[in-house]
Amino acid sequence: VFSAAALGKPIPDNWIVDGQGLPTSDPSKWPHEGALTPMAGHKGYGIALLIETLSAVLSGASIAQHVLSWSFADAALPTDHGAAFIAVDIGSMMPREQFEARMAQTIREIRNAPKAEGAGRIYLPGEMEWERREKALNEGIEFPPDVLANLKPLADEMGVNLNSLARK
Repeated sequence: VFSAAALGKPIPDNWIVDGQGLPTSDPSKWPHEGALTPMAGHKGYGIALLIETLSAVLSGASIAQHVLSWSFADAALPTDHGAAFIAVDIGSMMPREQFEARMAQTIREIRNAPKAEGAGRIYLPGEMEWERREKALNEGIEFPPDVLANLKPLADEMGVNLNSLARK
């Protein structure tokens, strides 16, 4: 959303809602008004509320729009965001070997599910990020033009030549 706003490009109208709660393709509406929409419709809303309950309500942190933005708020102020960590003792629910076998079966079924046309594989959560990390460690990171434009003033202030950091 930030990148599209910086580039003056529209976004799909199911990514954010405006101040009246209506879908909008105007990325400049957020975060000053409106809200990001949860992924996966009503199920995404349910899991988002669960996460908000565990990480904000239960922890005593700020809730929803009361969390200060790390991008737009005064950087001297704490964001007051919360976090939740959950530990599950698998052995208290079933033998660990049974869990591992069931998990392996679940992964096989996901990987072997029908793929969308043109899709090479089905990724499990985190796999793409690990592959991108490995690629970045080996090849470096290519920044989008809007990110470079935002980094340039800081680089100039710090006396860093961004071009000198480019991989040849």
